[in-house]
Amino acid sequence: MADSAIEIVEVKDEKRGQKHYLLIETKRTSSCIWADGKKLHEVADIDIRARYLFGDRINHIGHLVSHMGGRLSYDQTVKLTNGEVMVKLYDLHSLHIGTYLFHKVVHWAKGFDPGCRVVPISLSRSDARDPENKTRRNRFYENFGLRFDYRTEVGIEDAEGASDRSLTVGDLIAYQNWPNIRACHWLDGFKAMAYAFDKLRRDRRANLSQIRFMKRQATMKDRWLLRLSWHLNWLNYGIIAAGAFWLGKQFS
Repeated sequence: MADSAIEIVEVKDEKRGQKHYLLIETKRTSSCIWADGKKLHEVADIDIRARYLFGDRINHIGHLVSHMGGRLSYDQTVKLTNGEVMVKLYDLHSLHIGTYLFHKVVHWAKGFDPGCRVVPISLSRSDARDPENKTRRNRFYENFGLRFDYRTEVGIEDAEGASDRSLTVGDLIAYQNWPNIRACHWLDGFKAMAYAFDKLRRDRRANLSQIRFMKRQATMKDRWLLRLSWHLNWLNYGIIAAGAFWLGKQFS
């Protein structure tokens, strides 16, 4: 069985006064093995991709913002990552996008048997070099109910570690906190996109008009300077001629 869903979300960056619109595609697949009317095994996957649709960072349009996923295996263990849980575009960090997407993975996992074991998630010290980033990373996972056995590496506390192997789906928390993100109706999303492109068109037209005006001003200045230099040259010629005449008189 497979199903997919697509949504547009608006992400506000209050600090910079910007808005971003993301296209999020969620795909879910599952298959079961039955025997004597009982479900023996189930395998399921979730795949979530967020792309930059439009907004104040037009250079990001079409770029992959984040790719998350999870898997329920035959041994009834649940993996909550596909190898990465991150927002790829630096400009979009700290905007709750990761929380919004990872919530979808955890919420999906909560639909399975609470006794299913959660595959440990490993943390790398490369993410802990910046103290603020380390704190944000650790708190991010802990908010979803994941407990870690942290290790100190190269003098950095809680730099590395792995989540508790005894964790089960029942321990997970479908944490929700994204006050700056809202799902848009398709029509609202396309309306906002149309407005954004219309604004870009008007801004481009205004910029072109300004460029043409500046070119005209520059051309007028060039002509004025050319005439001035022509008159100054004749003045210089007159001065030189007068000087030569005066010197001729002195030595004659």
